[in-house]
Amino acid sequence: MKIKVYFDDTFLEPFENMIYSATLYKKAITEIHLEVGLWGDKGQNLSLNSRNRITKICKLLGVSKLFSPLNVFTNRQFASFGRVNPLDSNLARLDFCLNATQDFLFLDVDLILQTGWDELLSVANTPQKAAISAVPDRWADHWVTERSKVEHKQNWVTTLEQDDDFYFNAGVFVFHHKNWHANLLNEELMRVLLLIEEGKLETHLGDQDILNYVTRGLKHKLPSKYNVMVTKSVGKFSINSHFIPSSDEQPRILHYVGSAKPWRFGIEDLNQIFSWSHNNSCKGYVDHLHNFYLPYFFIQNQRRIWAHNSLRDDS
Repeated sequence: MKIKVYFDDTFLEPFENMIYSATLYKKAITEIHLEVGLWGDKGQNLSLNSRNRITKICKLLGVSKLFSPLNVFTNRQFASFGRVNPLDSNLARLDFCLNATQDFLFLDVDLILQTGWDELLSVANTPQKAAISAVPDRWADHWVTERSKVEHKQNWVTTLEQDDDFYFNAGVFVFHHKNWHANLLNEELMRVLLLIEEGKLETHLGDQDILNYVTRGLKHKLPSKYNVMVTKSVGKFSINSHFIPSSDEQPRILHYVGSAKPWRFGIEDLNQIFSWSHNNSCKGYVDHLHNFYLPYFFIQNQRRIWAHNSLRDDS
């Protein structure tokens, strides 16, 4: 199964951290086949220097890499498409789904992969109709519930109308090609996009809302360990306080959601995490520092040392 990613020049470092962690923690028999999305014919999201560096890094890490042009949406405008940058993964993920010819694993690049992450490459025993396998997004679930109290559900694309439905986070998902096409989801996706383009439907979280909507009743719920969502927060309001690491249930993927990204942290951010981590531990909540942030800093430092020694003048 291929791994598909999309990012721009500003996310080159987190991509390197993510792919380095993937190779560090994979099983010996796991082969990584990576497809990197390029926006339009000229690949505006990644400069030539970035593409050359990605090629070198993948070769040194033993990762099979392919650059893939994404052209479906380059000439379309979505005025009511909330928070969308034309080069954003909001549209790239939809392009990946529309053009897929086989199953794939999509990964955001603000991730650190841990031991066991590659179990997702063999997710095959899914419910018969499942078009996507993913982890529920607890925060978005709450947001959807609250929003439904004040807005008519026909005005926006997110809905949880099936009893067995859930709202997933699109930073990590497995795409099931056969079931997607058996349920005519390409046609449904384009129908929804046309309504958005005409201003008849709205979306707040871009393609995440849309993918949840078109796959309603056609999702397979993955355990939270495959997408542990991490953000700077404290106590019971932490987005990831529901996930308590144990000896037999360690995170497989850490996902640094929101605007607070660890590769951008300054000393004030680190001091705040130290303080919150101590506060959480004293009150019985998740210790963010040891469980979620130290793994990122470890990988980042290891990758920088490796790149310095391997790429020399390029690092």
